[in-house]
Amino acid sequence: RARRCRRPLSAPLTPPASPRRPQAVSVRKHLDKFRQDKDAKFRLILIESRIHRLARYYKEVKAVAPNFKYEAATASTLVS
Repeated sequence: RARRCRRPLSAPLTPPASPRRPQAVSVRKHLDKFRQDKDAKFRLILIESRIHRLARYYKEVKAVAPNFKYEAATASTLVS
């Protein structure tokens, strides 16, 4: 049974302690330099699918706002 978050959901929150976000940002930064790296492209797809799956879970247990959406452009600012 999932525990409920007692915090009001007034603003979109980031998923708690997502270790995949910095990983995705570093792979994306690598791809900016080496665009033809097919393995990195594939790994980025896998990492971001895990992030989306976690976001879906956190929405379900109400740990983040229902309108939360992972965006790669804002992820780099959240990690820095």
